[in-house]
Amino acid sequence: RSPVLGDHERERLVEAGLPLDPPDAWDGRERELFRVLVAGARDGLTLAWSQVDGSGREVVRSAFVDEVEDSAALEVDEVPLSRVLTAGMPLCADREAAGHAERVAAIERARLAGALSPWNGEVSDPALRRWVAHEFGEDRVWSPTQLEHYARCAWAYFAERLLRIETRAEPDDGIEPSVRGRILHRALERFYDLARRERGGAPVLLGEEDGPRAVRLVERELDETIGEFERDGTWLGAPALRTALRDELARVLRRYVEFEIEHVRLMHSNRSNKRFILRTGVESHEVRFDDVALDLDGVRVRFRGSIDRVERGVDDRVDGAGRFVAAVDYKTSTGAIPGSGRKEAWDDDVVLQVPIYARVLEELYRGDSVSRIEYRSLKGRKVEHQLQLYQVSRLPALEQNEEDNERMVRAMRAISRHVADARAGRFPANPKPSCGCPGYCPAIDVCRVPGGPQTREW
Repeated sequence: RSPVLGDHERERLVEAGLPLDPPDAWDGRERELFRVLVAGARDGLTLAWSQVDGSGREVVRSAFVDEVEDSAALEVDEVPLSRVLTAGMPLCADREAAGHAERVAAIERARLAGALSPWNGEVSDPALRRWVAHEFGEDRVWSPTQLEHYARCAWAYFAERLLRIETRAEPDDGIEPSVRGRILHRALERFYDLARRERGGAPVLLGEEDGPRAVRLVERELDETIGEFERDGTWLGAPALRTALRDELARVLRRYVEFEIEHVRLMHSNRSNKRFILRTGVESHEVRFDDVALDLDGVRVRFRGSIDRVERGVDDRVDGAGRFVAAVDYKTSTGAIPGSGRKEAWDDDVVLQVPIYARVLEELYRGDSVSRIEYRSLKGRKVEHQLQLYQVSRLPALEQNEEDNERMVRAMRAISRHVADARAGRFPANPKPSCGCPGYCPAIDVCRVPGGPQTREW
C-alpha cells in the first residue's frame, strides 16, 4: 500500500487520466504471479522472509505467507545467517575470486583487532608520509581543541582536517551554536570586568551578598553583548525569535551565576569537600597565547589558543596565596566536555585541554604556581575534569595533590604520543569508549570501526 495515497485518492487520479494502477489491478497481478509460482512446486515449497531489516528493526512478513498458512501446514524454521547457503553451490566462481575473498577477510580480521594498516588509518605512500610529517612537524601550532579532537578519534580528525570533508546541514532560521557560546562567554567577560572595576581591580570571588545584584548585572551585560553582536552584523537567528533567544540566554546566565555563588559558599563551608580548594578570584578573561612551545617526553609541541578565564589566589587562610593562579574553560553544555564529564575520559587520554592550559599558565605567569584547572558547563552548572594541583590541608601552607599531579603527568605523555602518531601518519578509526563517535563526524557514513559507529547519548 502507498504510504502517501489511499485507495480512494489513487482511484480519483486514475479517473483523471494519470497512468497509475488501480489498487485492485496491482493486487491482482501480484496474486496471479504468486499463484503461478506456488503451482509450479512439485515435491515441496519453501518460502523465505526476513525478520529484520538492514538496520535491525523487526519487519512484518508478507500477507501472502499468512494466506498460504491458512491452506497448508507450514514448518517454520529460523535460519541463522551462517546457514543461508545453497548446498553444492560454491561461494565464488574461480580461484581469483577465492584469493580476493581471503585477502579481504585478512584485512577485516586485522581491522577488528585494531591493527594499523593502509585499510585502518595508516598513511603508507612514501610521498604522503613525508607530507604528513611536514604538515604535523615542529612548526605546526596546535590548538588544544584540535588535539582533543585527534585524541577522541583520529579518523574523524583525518576526515575533517586533512580530507576536508564537511557535513552539510540543512539551513534553518536558528542561531549557530558557536555564536550562542560566544555570546555567553562575552557576557560573562563583561560581567566580571565590571565587578572587578567596582572592586578597584581586585580579583572577584562572588559571595552570597552579591546574589540579587549579580543576577541583574549579568542580564544587563547580556543585553549589551547582544547589541555588540548585532552591530557587528552577526546572524542571531530570525528577528521574530530574538526575544525568545534573549530570554533563553538570560536564564542560562542567571542560573550559572547562582551556581557560582553556591560553589563559593561551599568552599567556605567546613562540611564540604570543596573547603580544600584554594580560593581564587576572577582576574581576567580571554587570555590569548599565540605560540607557546612545550617539550614533552622529547616531543616539541607548539600551541595557540585562548584561556576563557584566569583566576588568582585570594585565600586568607594561606600565606602567599596571591602567587597562585587558576583557570576555567567554559563549555556551553556538558556534551562539549571530553567524555561528557565522565571520569573514564582520563583513562582514555582525551582530557587534554585543561592539562595544556596548566602548562601554558606556567609559561605565561612565570614565578607563579598553578593551583587548579577545570572545565565548567554553563548549562549543566557543573565543574568537570578538575585538576587540583595544590590543595589546602595544612594551614597556613598548601600541599600538592598527588593524584591530580599524576594525572597531569599522564596527560602530558598522552599529548606527546598523540602528536608523534599524527606526525607518523597514524589516523585509525578508534573512537574512545568514554566519548563514542562524535555525531558531527563528516565521515561517519564510511567509518569501518569494529561494530560500527559508536554514537552515544548522554
